[in-house]
Amino acid sequence: MATPLDMPCDACPGPYLQFTASVLDLKFDEEPNYAEYISLFHGITGQNIYVWPVHRDASQEVPCEQVQLKDDDEPSKRTRIGLKLKQWMSVYHVHLPMKQRYLSNSNDVDLPLHIQKGRAKGIHVASVASGPLSKSWAIIMDDGVGYTAQTYAISFGYLPEDWIRAHRSQSYYITIVAGAADHRFLVIRSKGWSVNV
Repeated sequence: MATPLDMPCDACPGPYLQFTASVLDLKFDEEPNYAEYISLFHGITGQNIYVWPVHRDASQEVPCEQVQLKDDDEPSKRTRIGLKLKQWMSVYHVHLPMKQRYLSNSNDVDLPLHIQKGRAKGIHVASVASGPLSKSWAIIMDDGVGYTAQTYAISFGYLPEDWIRAHRSQSYYITIVAGAADHRFLVIRSKGWSVNV
């Protein structure tokens, strides 16, 4: 790895760095030590009531399909067939409870409706993504972003420069830019956002 691990993760707690380093050092065939990875986060999760209950005492292994091959001259050996099951590990920051909404498969036509419904509930767009083969957006909205108002534009081919300039004088700042595989861009500008320098 050419980039030192502490550069992209300079604000991360120590356990995150240890976990990332351990995972990156795994060899292709090496079995992960899930119990060790879970134990790295003991100090972070502690007894906080806002953390979802995490079973840290035991790790759960995902079984892979294995088959016994028998040769006349050799003892039987186990050979793994098929692909290993993939697992995701999600890490959440500890915070007070908040309203949050996740929308997937939202096309350009439905997007305004979803954003208006979110505004009515007091939540704003926090993150946007588009898949490589998808013509839809995935949106995360929550009430913890601290914005007071949002506006957005969808453009094809280029970022909407005229729209960006027009909203600059109204104290809207660009907070989210997302691109799609079909050369669409979604730009969201927000009010109430401040730079923490």
